[in-house]
Amino acid sequence: MESKITSDLALLEQNIVENFCYYYQCDLVAEFGNPLYAAMKEKIMLRMKDNDFSLSEQALSLIEVSGDIKSIPFKPVQIFELLVQINSLRQDMEQLKKTLQKNRYSNILMAYVDVLGGRLYLIYNTTLVRQAKATKAAMASHTKNLYPRREIICRVLREQVAQRGRKWENPNEAVTSIIPILLKEFEEYDVIWIESEITRMQDELKKLEQYDALMFEPRSDNSIKRKKVSSVVKAKKVKKLQDELKKLDSILHSKNPSVMLKDQEYNVPYNNTAYLDETIIHWLRGQPEILEEIVLSKNQHIFNLTVTNKNG
Repeated sequence: MESKITSDLALLEQNIVENFCYYYQCDLVAEFGNPLYAAMKEKIMLRMKDNDFSLSEQALSLIEVSGDIKSIPFKPVQIFELLVQINSLRQDMEQLKKTLQKNRYSNILMAYVDVLGGRLYLIYNTTLVRQAKATKAAMASHTKNLYPRREIICRVLREQVAQRGRKWENPNEAVTSIIPILLKEFEEYDVIWIESEITRMQDELKKLEQYDALMFEPRSDNSIKRKKVSSVVKAKKVKKLQDELKKLDSILHSKNPSVMLKDQEYNVPYNNTAYLDETIIHWLRGQPEILEEIVLSKNQHIFNLTVTNKNG
């Protein structure tokens, strides 16, 4: 049975190709379902890479009306790069866990949105638009949770430098030495985050249970008609909140909430202990200010070596 990611990839590729063939002279859309489609796509991708395509009549009309070449949202090479990513994910599917499959698919989808300049209405597919909106919201939530954890990392690094009385030789040494402390700090933060989420959802649930939501519809006589939101919609919202609260409460009272958050696939930054040090080191290398505080400069390193050799 075909997996959801596989079918989503096929849908995304079809939409990308359809959009490309709308703006450029390309007949690949007509070959969907053709056994030779894959071979034909590879040939067309080589032309995309070289931007070897003329604009379609529709695209020329858009430019004529708007007077702006920017009416064409992308260049062929940008579509080439998206299709390369799709091909790569297809080849790697069997070796990847479902979470990684989903992450890579989401990254490709958001790259497509970026190519379109963030204009979701250019996708013309309700399923893909819905996925893009959900992914964007999840990424925003991830970013929101990212900053507090990075603040913890910086604080722990500074505290450990102060306790040591000296800086580390390099970022790898710094991060490796604080991992046990970070894990404990992250666990404490996870508990605080879960408690805050439970409080937020409980407040939202109370509002739904105590008040009937209202929506307003303008009438031809400029008066306002009040109408109760469907009780079915309200019931679904209540059920969803109750289920989420039950899950979070179970995680909160578990032996290891951080591990449970990961197992339940909550989007928590720095919650993959297998690659935690590598992830932090990669981020830290792009933070010159904190690096200056915790890692020896080249001159300091040379001076220390000189002193050590003299003493030796």
